[in-house]
Amino acid sequence: MNDAANPAPYGKSCSQCVRAKCRCMIRSEGACERCVRLNKECVPSSSVRKKSSRKTASSKRTQLEDKLDDIVNLLRTQSTRLAPLIYRRNGLARILHAMTISRMENFWSFKSCT
Repeated sequence: MNDAANPAPYGKSCSQCVRAKCRCMIRSEGACERCVRLNKECVPSSSVRKKSSRKTASSKRTQLEDKLDDIVNLLRTQSTRLAPLIYRRNGLARILHAMTISRMENFWSFKSCT
């Protein structure tokens, strides 16, 4: 362990370190510190994570605009469906409010009589 170890470059960790999800510290003789310490065979991993492709700003903007259009259309269809319900609910609220006021007036007039 006297040799200086460097972290393996992106996607170049050994299969043991990949499986353990730990940093692969490659030594000058080729094996990593972990494999030497655990007396394991240090074999470079065959699977390399693929880097995601970068989307251009215009494609991202187009995608966001499409999503926004979908949301606006959805809101329009929902608002036309819900408008009668909202109107009925507001009307019911007015009726309940009037009933509550009338009950309160009756309560207070009853209290003043006793």
